[in-house]
Amino acid sequence: QTTLLSLIILASALVMYVFFMPASRSFARLSRDAKRTISGSARSSRNSSFSNYNTMVQGSEDDVSEKLSCTELFWQFNLLTVLWALVKRPLPVVLIVTSFMLYFCSLLGNAVISGSYAQLQFDWQSEQQGVYASITGVVRAAGVWFFNYLFFKGPRWARMEELHVMILSAFAFGGMYLAQAFVASPFAFFCIGMLNVLGGLMMPLVRSMVSKSFDSSKQGVALTSIAAVEAITTLWVPVVLGALFQYSVKTMHFPQLYLYILSGLSFIAMLLLLTINRTKLTDALSQSQYRGVDESSAI
Repeated sequence: QTTLLSLIILASALVMYVFFMPASRSFARLSRDAKRTISGSARSSRNSSFSNYNTMVQGSEDDVSEKLSCTELFWQFNLLTVLWALVKRPLPVVLIVTSFMLYFCSLLGNAVISGSYAQLQFDWQSEQQGVYASITGVVRAAGVWFFNYLFFKGPRWARMEELHVMILSAFAFGGMYLAQAFVASPFAFFCIGMLNVLGGLMMPLVRSMVSKSFDSSKQGVALTSIAAVEAITTLWVPVVLGALFQYSVKTMHFPQLYLYILSGLSFIAMLLLLTINRTKLTDALSQSQYRGVDESSAI
């Protein structure tokens, strides 16, 4: 049963990879052409904007300390301000961040509940739980390193678009949780956890996407906004999922419920990513680089 489930998930991931790979290559060429067009049309206006910006910066060097006061820093980087700046991003970027929040909910929920679940189902003690957490963490980190190289810098036949890699990552997480809900042996649970090798690809790509959607003067706000999403998620996910797990064990006698919930969150994240128009996303990210210095006063 374990082998069959693992083969089904890996075969599904392979089908998704083969399906998306040609589209990624052709779309990458279109994206490069679009970026060249936007760059050529915006070059003159960008040069004049940068010239004005350099003049403004040189004329205001004496005011740097005032602009970096505690009050100004708090206003620019407090939780509500950075979240509002994130909400004002183009719709494709907002959808990506929403899918990331669902993905992060599943990642955090698994970290919180998996130990209790393994102890209840397989009588794992703290030592076994620590070994499982360490190995899956190493596998996820190794997957980020290897597949980022393969999909973005590897052979041309293996390269994929960033959006498609995020879809593959969300699918791998959803399939892993769903398969773990069906297994009855600790060895099978452990082996299926190795599908985590594809699960870590989404987080760095989302940070990259959000960073590209802000101009160069707002990169601090971009990175802080993702940290704010993670912080808000951390506030409520452990409490809610912990209560649901306790209810599923004591009242429903169905501890696998949390795995179905995590799987559902991952698959919803995948569906949100599938609804994104790739052309609009590329245009939004390209145009944000030439937005000029006007956005510096938007927050």
